[in-house]
Amino acid sequence: MFPTITGPTERKVSLTGDLVFEQQRKRNGRAQQQKSEEKNQDSIKYIIKDFPRALLRMLKNPAYLLLLIDIAIVSIPMSGTSIFRSTYMANQYNVPMSEVTLASGISSTIGHVIGTVGSSWVASKVHTRMGYLYIVMSSYIFTVLITPLYIVFGCSNEKIYGYEGDFGVPVNLTDTCDCTFSKVLISCGDDGNNYLSPCHAGCTGIDGKLFTNCSLLTDLSRGSAVHPGLCETDCHTNFIIYIFLHGLANIASSLAMIPRRLLILRIVDPRDRAFATSLFVFFSSLMAIPAPNFFGQVMDDTCLVWDGKFCTLYDRDKVRYFLSGIDVGVHVVVQITFFLMLALFKWEERKVKRENAKKASQKDLEMEGKT
Repeated sequence: MFPTITGPTERKVSLTGDLVFEQQRKRNGRAQQQKSEEKNQDSIKYIIKDFPRALLRMLKNPAYLLLLIDIAIVSIPMSGTSIFRSTYMANQYNVPMSEVTLASGISSTIGHVIGTVGSSWVASKVHTRMGYLYIVMSSYIFTVLITPLYIVFGCSNEKIYGYEGDFGVPVNLTDTCDCTFSKVLISCGDDGNNYLSPCHAGCTGIDGKLFTNCSLLTDLSRGSAVHPGLCETDCHTNFIIYIFLHGLANIASSLAMIPRRLLILRIVDPRDRAFATSLFVFFSSLMAIPAPNFFGQVMDDTCLVWDGKFCTLYDRDKVRYFLSGIDVGVHVVVQITFFLMLALFKWEERKVKRENAKKASQKDLEMEGKT
């Protein structure tokens, strides 16, 4: 009536003493805890023991290696420009940092949301690794087409009175206005020109943040004061276009997010999927240390006016060409990895077709032999 029970048991009976049933006695909680600890120790030992073998399996997978190379290279501009983008926009378009952060934050958020939703929808329509690969390649091509427009919609360098350089205009300083040791403070005069400092504008008075009695302005009929900062330009429209292009670039980069992760799951062994995903994330952040240093050096090399260790004016043309050129170059180079991966997938498909055809022919020969 009841199944055979091995080990310690306990009986449950009625009030009359009749046997109702027997069940195995629950083990001591301490013994159960000890068994659970032993099981955890065994699983940890297995993970440590299997780690080098799993890593070797990853390294033997050429498609996965190409994917790691891709994300490591692409993360260079992603990690570098993301840090200096606000500084770039503020100096390139002469826009207050508050406006820069607000506009870039809105464009980035909207771009990532649209790109992520679109990535999910596109990935749901594709179920092959070739399809995922084509989606990622298309997003990179879209990025390559957008980035050169940053160069087109930029702003030109402004003339600085008192600066000794390509964009400088000499100022006739008198003996009573020696600006050799004056602090650099680029200022905008009432005449619409930029001056290296209030001293170079011949200012002798100050009223809060306004420097007054500036005798060296080119047109004193419009006023005789200067205020810190570059003069406003008619380049604000290009700033709006840049924000729009930045949003499109975020959409393009986000479109590759989910297909790339699904591609990882398609090309690795099922038992290595978790490890492959974590290794991929590690490689995506691998360049987070050298990339900002590299881009910081690029920004420093384009500085026109230094105030001690701090740059107060960048060469807009050089910064624009450097950052956009690096971004385009990186996305063009990584296309090579995807073309290699595409060739590898097609070679594997042809190999499978040849093997299936060979098996079918052998089966036909066996059937003919039986008949």
